[in-house]
Amino acid sequence: MTSLLQGPAAPFGQPVERIKVKVRSHGMGSLQAVDRWLTHALAIEVGAQQADCVIKSGEDLRRAAIELLVTRVLLLSRVLLQAAGVPFFDKGRIFDIEPVHNETSTWWVTLGLARIDHLPAKAYQITLTETIRIVHWLSRTPLTPETREKLYSGITERVLRPLKNQVTGGKSTIHILRAAHQLNIPFYHLGAGVYQLGWGSKARRIDRSTTDSDSAIGMKLTRNKRWAAAVLRMAGLPAPIHGVASSPKAAVEVAHTLGWPLVVKPVDGERGEGVTVGVLADEQIPTAFERAQNASHTRTVLIERQVEGVCHRLFVAKGKLLYAVKRLPKSVHGDGKKTVSELIHEANQMEATMPPWMRSEPFALDALANQAISQAGFSPESVPKLNQRVPLRNIESTEWGGFDEDVTFELHPDNLNVALRAAAQFRLEVAGVDIISSDIKVPWHRNGAIINEVNFAPLLGGGVISRRLIPAFVRDLISGDGRIPIEIVLGGAEAISRAFDRQRKFADSNLRSFITSHEVTVDPQGNQVFFPFQGLYERTRALLLYEQVDALILAVQTDEILRRGLPVDRVDRLEVLSSGAHGSVPHIPSATAMKIQSLLTKDFGAVWQGV
Repeated sequence: MTSLLQGPAAPFGQPVERIKVKVRSHGMGSLQAVDRWLTHALAIEVGAQQADCVIKSGEDLRRAAIELLVTRVLLLSRVLLQAAGVPFFDKGRIFDIEPVHNETSTWWVTLGLARIDHLPAKAYQITLTETIRIVHWLSRTPLTPETREKLYSGITERVLRPLKNQVTGGKSTIHILRAAHQLNIPFYHLGAGVYQLGWGSKARRIDRSTTDSDSAIGMKLTRNKRWAAAVLRMAGLPAPIHGVASSPKAAVEVAHTLGWPLVVKPVDGERGEGVTVGVLADEQIPTAFERAQNASHTRTVLIERQVEGVCHRLFVAKGKLLYAVKRLPKSVHGDGKKTVSELIHEANQMEATMPPWMRSEPFALDALANQAISQAGFSPESVPKLNQRVPLRNIESTEWGGFDEDVTFELHPDNLNVALRAAAQFRLEVAGVDIISSDIKVPWHRNGAIINEVNFAPLLGGGVISRRLIPAFVRDLISGDGRIPIEIVLGGAEAISRAFDRQRKFADSNLRSFITSHEVTVDPQGNQVFFPFQGLYERTRALLLYEQVDALILAVQTDEILRRGLPVDRVDRLEVLSSGAHGSVPHIPSATAMKIQSLLTKDFGAVWQGV
């Protein structure tokens, strides 16, 4: 007899790791107090978090209270892991709550958490241990400005800093993976912050915003502003005019050749660090030169002719524009009542009420700010008009922050054309092309605009406009949801024979399907594929990394799946091969077979379709 099990995606969007923790209810205060903290200090939406169990006795009451406490722990853990750059997006699950023997206020709780490859177990230990402690503290502590700052400092020191030492990845990575998760696209961490989105032949790989189609040669060239500009000029594209200087004296000589005003910047810096704009005289060069040299890995400085205008970032991907923004420096906006100093103080106070991971760069009132304020025609004591902008820096940068103005639909086609041509010159599928222009609506060849830089791994998700368009970026990168068909045949020796029948069905649809059990793997031509390990989990995961795999058929012949699970979050089809009067599965005891079916039903969201 053959039974078929088919169903939708699992409740989890990522493979599940079961973790057992000890939770004490002794000394626990009010859950309502916890919820106030989560909502008003940590921007966590609590919702209706209630126990599922029916309360019939004192022990049931205590178990329900622990369940409610742990739901808060899971909510906070998810937020803190993401704040540290860990792509942990599922809410988590409580599998079991059992009292510790002879301890009425202590419980063992078995949790289901999203499994992230190469994430040390220590990361979960740090998070869960500290989060349980934090939730207890929140339940007994009034929310005041002082206690809120104490909480933020504690989280930073005891959770975020230790976690960040365990995690590798860039700023764009977490935003892209969040969008992938929302689009039901599976992902794996391959190491060093590199992730695979999707399975088999539908997979793509990313590192921050870069993809597996970006050229390593292009990366090398774009990371040196001197050589990048040379490539742009050779290709007939508008590029900066500059000279290289190894000393302040040489910088002055270059300056006299180019004329004023000038930009002084490192040849290989990032994030806008070490850049000084508006240099107008010899005496300004030594300070600007030192700043640039300190920010350069090679201690090499460019002296560049300054072009009139503002930097515009054109984010291009797969030969198309994703968005374009005008990059304006960190600023405050007037209300017609407060001075510039008061506006800066108010802005910093507002930031202080937000969790550290949600804050922007500080609103500084330092020498650079005073210079920018003065050049804009203000002083710290000025009272700007309503909505009047007062810049605190001369340029926008990742180091100092800023804000973006959407110009996607104002961009002149000729300006877009040179941006796309520039990305293609460096063989980059994804690039951030920075055009300095006085008016992006005017073609570059009419107003003297230039391509200031072509950025490898441009920041994606740094602003509201960017974050809004990440799902479109991911949808364009991945075919559908990036998933390939995965089927399971549960049985003994005959499971392989049945798997070959299914393989022929896939072949009829021109899909290259691979078969694997815990010890044998077969390609679409019937040839054995050899691996240096045994085990269904390892072999399945290996095949998900092969770009030749259009479909997978897993022959489950042991109870390994109960111990290891699978490196996927769902299967499309389960076929159970049974025989004998009691429906036992050869080589797999009936009780074990039932446990496997139950596991797939609960953890993979599957439902019975018939017999």
